[in-house]
Amino acid sequence: MKIILTGGGTGGHIFPAIAIAQAFKDSESDHEILYAGSRDGMESKIAPDAGLTFQGVTARKLRKVISLDTVQVILSLFKGYGDAKGILKQFRPDVVVGTGGYVAASVVLAAANSRIPTIIVEENAIPGRTNLWLSQWATRICVGFEKVQKEFPDHKTLMTGVPIRNDILSDATKLEARKSLELDADRFTILTLGGSQGAQKLNEVVAEMASATQLPIQILHQVGDKNIDDFKTHWGKSIRANSTVRHRAIPFLSKTQIPLAYRSSDLVICRCGASTLAEITACGLPCLMVPLPTAYADHQTANASAVAKAGGGVLLPQINLTAKLLDQQIKSFYDDKDKLFEMANASKKIGHPDAAKIIAELALELASS
Repeated sequence: MKIILTGGGTGGHIFPAIAIAQAFKDSESDHEILYAGSRDGMESKIAPDAGLTFQGVTARKLRKVISLDTVQVILSLFKGYGDAKGILKQFRPDVVVGTGGYVAASVVLAAANSRIPTIIVEENAIPGRTNLWLSQWATRICVGFEKVQKEFPDHKTLMTGVPIRNDILSDATKLEARKSLELDADRFTILTLGGSQGAQKLNEVVAEMASATQLPIQILHQVGDKNIDDFKTHWGKSIRANSTVRHRAIPFLSKTQIPLAYRSSDLVICRCGASTLAEITACGLPCLMVPLPTAYADHQTANASAVAKAGGGVLLPQINLTAKLLDQQIKSFYDDKDKLFEMANASKKIGHPDAAKIIAELALELASS
């Protein structure tokens, strides 16, 4: 079977595609997979690093404000469509799966017009512009949140959850995971994730809390590659001065570390990208969610609201977030383990660890028919 995956611009589109590719590879049959993405996008490096064959397509991001740049976007769409038609003619795929981003528009549209079965994946609780536009041509639509189903044609929309890596759920015990990450075995452990690039505001509030809290906790804190030096300069001394807390700041959790980090944790403080929340809920972890306020259509708040409504986490808008409030929230869970346990169970109930496998199976079914 020949499969084209397409999607890009942000990790929220790329990593679900990588997860689906892995699900194809894990199936019993041999498949030939091609990743079609933007020549200049993050996917041009990430996809090959994941062992996928990559071909570039012309793509340009549409800005919120209509300007001369909009003309360039339209021209790039036509150019990208031509690029995609050439790739389809050469590769001759049996099915195309798009995970969002502007590059997916050209590839999925070209495939639909060539009568090749197509699937689009909408990861967020607020649908992206590309997927809304493509929904009229896509064969099937897979969504990550139930509330977004009503935005797409009902007869071809399926609730699958957000595709995540198959190794996110670690086989290690909590003790083994903590030992591997050089964490104390018995301390209440909090994982802080600001996304792959870190989050400056979240970093500052967590650092201020860690400097003042009287709770005997430990924090594994991914601060981002670009933030690590400034973080240590401005916060290292004050955090170390607080003997009550143990805090470990790292630039970035590697592919092998992140499953161990989840396994080590009692509570997660996080941004609210769809992939992050999908991983957290698949692991059955309670979370304190701080949405990025500048995200497109405020979709991170919508994602977090869906998790909070199900009882899997607490939504903390950034505009209201202070170190004191964060400390109080953590204390409420530290003091009430039953409350923590209930939220962990609620989180697990809405997790979809098999989403990538389900989407891959659907794609193969469409290709066969």
